Amino acid sequence: MGYRFKRSDPDIASALRRIAKDQIDKAIASANRDDDLHQGIHDARKKCKKLRGLFRLVRPAFPGYMVENAALRDAARHLAALRERGAGLETLDRLLAARPDDIDHIAAETLRAALNRRASAGAAEDLEARLVAFRSDLEACHARSAGWTLDKTGFSALGDGLHDTYIGSRKKMVIARRSRSPEDLHAWRKQVKYVWYHARLLKPIKAAKIKHRSAQAHILSDLLGDHHDLVDFRILLESGTLPGAASAALLAPTATEMARLENAAFDLGRKLFAKKPKADLEQWRKWWKSW
Repeated sequence: MGYRFKRSDPDIASALRRIAKDQIDKAIASANRDDDLHQGIHDARKKCKKLRGLFRLVRPAFPGYMVENAALRDAARHLAALRERGAGLETLDRLLAARPDDIDHIAAETLRAALNRRASAGAAEDLEARLVAFRSDLEACHARSAGWTLDKTGFSALGDGLHDTYIGSRKKMVIARRSRSPEDLHAWRKQVKYVWYHARLLKPIKAAKIKHRSAQAHILSDLLGDHHDLVDFRILLESGTLPGAASAALLAPTATEMARLENAAFDLGRKLFAKKPKADLEQWRKWWKSW
C-alpha cells in the first residue's frame, strides 16, 4: 500500500516524494496496458486524481503546488476523451442495476447498441498520440519530484490542507443542498474526494477511527460520482444523437435515480461533516501527535 504515510518516512517532504513517485509509476504502467486499454485508462486517471489529492493535502506548505497540480490536471485531460467514449455504457449498466423494474429493457438494449457504435467510432484515431502525451507529462513530473520541498514540517505541513479541505467540503455541501444544481453537486463531489484521499493517506495514524471516515467519504464520493454520470447521461439522451424513442423512455428513470442519489448523498454528508472544522482539525492533531 504505497498511498499512505509511513513511520519510516524521514519527514513529510520525503513522504510526498515517495508517494508521488509510486503513483506516477503506477499511472504510466496502467496507461501502457494492452490487455484491457479501457480499464488501464480508467486506472491511470484515478492515479492522477490521487496525486492531486496528495498535493492538496500539503498545498499551503508546497511551493510547487500550482505547477504540479496543473501538470496532473493537463495530463489527465489527454485521456479524458478516451475515457468518455465508454462512459455512457457504464452509466446505462448502473442505471439498469439500480432501477430494473422502472426501465423498458427493449429501449435499454436499443441504446446499448447505439452507445457501442458511438464508443467504437474513431476510437483509435488519436489514441497513441494521447497516450504519448500523457506519459510524457507524468515522466516530467517524476523528474521534477526530486526537487520538491515543503515550507513546514510535521503536522504543520498537513494541518492547513486538512482544515481547508474540510471547510470547503462543508461549504460546498450547503451550497449544493440549497441549489440542487448539477454544477454545485459536482463541485461538492470534488471536495469530498479530497477528504477521502486525505483519510487514506493518513489512515495509519489512527486506523480504527480513520477507517470509518474513509469508508463514509468513499461512499459519498461514489454517490456524487454516479449522480454526475447520470447528469452527463441525461444530456446524451436529450442530445438527439441516439434513438429518440429509446432515449425518451429512459429519461424518467434517470431523473428518479438522480433524485435518490442526491437524497442519499445529503443524508450521508450531514453525518460526515457534522463536526465543527476547528474540532475536526484538533482531532487530527491529537491523532498525529499520538502516532
